[in-house]
Amino acid sequence: MIENEEISDAIELNEKFMAEHLGVPAHELSLLTKIELRVDTSCHNLQVTGEILSGLESLRMSDSIIKCFRDLGTSFRFVRFLYLQRCELTEVQGIQAFHNLEELYLSHNSIDDLFDFTFLEHLAVLDLEGNNVGQVD
Repeated sequence: MIENEEISDAIELNEKFMAEHLGVPAHELSLLTKIELRVDTSCHNLQVTGEILSGLESLRMSDSIIKCFRDLGTSFRFVRFLYLQRCELTEVQGIQAFHNLEELYLSHNSIDDLFDFTFLEHLAVLDLEGNNVGQVD
């Protein structure tokens, strides 16, 4: 069992790591409105990243390794522009956690099912070039 103190230490370490690598004081991370990251979600846990970067509106993670949206967690609530080109995405289950999305760029992945996009009420732009989509109903 993980104690609450251990969880807060893990979050603090993530804040320290991002602040150091982004060159931003930790207390200003929540003020960032756009960021570009390259991650491998099989090695890096992004479950709390959206809480640390709570002001994000634009998130670019192209050329990352992200198999599904569940790997990104549910904490990126205010992201309106999301770029995940060439990320090895195979499914979009969990996309509804990004309920404020207006523009979504998913070109050159392996997506074949579009059902979960119906939950995105604000979506105006969807780029699916180079995916495995057979039919759009």
